Amino acid sequence: MVDIPKPSARIELLSRAAHPGLMDAATDPDLLIVLILANLMSDRLWHIRDQILSRVDPTGRDLAPTSQITHEMLEYIDRHFTHDFPMGTADRVGLLNLQDERDRLGAEPVDRIKAQLWRHVTRRRSDGLLTPALDIFPVLERDQLPLYIYNTIDGLHAMSRLMGHKKHRPMGVTVCADEATLTTSLATILHGISLVDAFMVGSPGHYTTLLQKDGQRFWCNGKPEYFDQAGWQRLTNGPDAADPLAEFDRRVPYADRFITMYGTLVLDGRPSAIPSEQLDRFNADCRAFFGIELPPFRTLRHQGVSFVPSRATTEQLRRFDTLKGADEVRSLLTELAASDDLSVFGKARYCYRDVSIQAPGAYLANSLRGPKLWQAAQEVDGVKAALDRIRRIAGDVSIYGRRERIAMADEVLLFDTGDDVDRGLLLLSLLLASPGIDAEAKRAMQLIATEEGTFLTLGHTVLDVATLKQTDAAVGSTLLRLSVESLTAI
Repeated sequence: MVDIPKPSARIELLSRAAHPGLMDAATDPDLLIVLILANLMSDRLWHIRDQILSRVDPTGRDLAPTSQITHEMLEYIDRHFTHDFPMGTADRVGLLNLQDERDRLGAEPVDRIKAQLWRHVTRRRSDGLLTPALDIFPVLERDQLPLYIYNTIDGLHAMSRLMGHKKHRPMGVTVCADEATLTTSLATILHGISLVDAFMVGSPGHYTTLLQKDGQRFWCNGKPEYFDQAGWQRLTNGPDAADPLAEFDRRVPYADRFITMYGTLVLDGRPSAIPSEQLDRFNADCRAFFGIELPPFRTLRHQGVSFVPSRATTEQLRRFDTLKGADEVRSLLTELAASDDLSVFGKARYCYRDVSIQAPGAYLANSLRGPKLWQAAQEVDGVKAALDRIRRIAGDVSIYGRRERIAMADEVLLFDTGDDVDRGLLLLSLLLASPGIDAEAKRAMQLIATEEGTFLTLGHTVLDVATLKQTDAAVGSTLLRLSVESLTAI
């Protein structure tokens, strides 16, 4: 990148949590845990919860059975969210160059995941399921991928802006990983399916969720397919019964990973962060539901596994069981993250886009690698050109609804809206990525977001980002401070 230092290891890890893409989550499945926790902090998620409960339990007396609430939750997601297929994502969001990902994440994991995706799509074709919307062979052959970003509920809601002026615009736009994290998040706050019982199984090409409460089990295979125990048994029992192993494998071919709130396990030789006793418990739950041992559990039994400490304890996860709103979740996660912002609890605050975090350079690092930002920066030959680009942003409202949360530069460009804090990050990112501005000038730049406004210092000049006019100085209590030095924080 032009005159910009490489992010420190800590900043790089936190930047992946801020806005995880397909490759980020495939190499580090803990990021799906992070997304679930970030969802729980969202007021929007709790509003959806209230809407669903008002349909199944209008008296508010907690009388609706688990099965009814789960069914209504999945029906709600199916009605109000649109599933985006790979080539739809490519058209609406763009393409990712895999060489850029190799430079950032390493060649071995990126090439391995690319091969897994190729194998996944090949299987879909052999099963007669490869529609044009799913056919990513042409982009894979060009060493690219649809630009999949896995979003919190607020990001999913923002994606609906890209669906045009439909008569019935969806509440959000999802891919399978979003559906897995969203169903887990909602189930937790709807009717007490504890985080300790949430279990995902999948691969880089597809993720599914198994939920369990009081001996009742539900499998969510993306949108809109959902099975309760009776539904799966109808499919796999009786005179015209399908083979349960074949039915699972057709839906989740080459499953190679488990994601739980304790941690994750990928069948690539890495140790398990899911404790042994929890793996055994989830294996028993899957056997009870599917009537078979799932293929990845069979593989695990034959290859063996070593263990590392879990990402969360049962005691920590149980504390989420009794929370009554997003503000309580935010308070708990702030407490749990206090000693380690690289924990899943700490990373969740970055995923939520809280501006009051320890290492805001993560937001700058993520913005600076955005494909849309990089493309826009090639047309910026100085401050005037950068300001002109900011003026062309049509909206002045953040997709996250408040100044205490921040949108990445590519989000502002994609959705064509942003408040002063969002615009400030975009402006700084454009200037730092510009090939027309020298390194000394870039080192002198600093973005300061305060309770009263957002300001960009350019040497001795201070700009008010809201007006894009010169002002005397930044005023107000500081919320966020960013500069080139933020990228190398340790």
